[in-house]
Amino acid sequence: MKIKIDEFGSLWIKRGNMMKSTSCPHSAATVSCGDWCPLFGEPDKIHIDDDVWRCSLGTCDKTLFPEEIIDERR
Repeated sequence: MKIKIDEFGSLWIKRGNMMKSTSCPHSAATVSCGDWCPLFGEPDKIHIDDDVWRCSLGTCDKTLFPEEIIDERR
């Protein structure tokens, strides 16, 4: 899995060959998941083993462990 945080802070997940916007599961309105939410974490690298590191990104419902995180925010 690959994920992207675009320049506006919205979270995108690669599904198949396309990046798709993710919607907030807790909002009645159509609002995308993003860094404006206080439960949205910062991308991080977690040390697993001697030479093994994994990317992670915490959201309100779960922690994602993608192969790659593209952060386009400035």
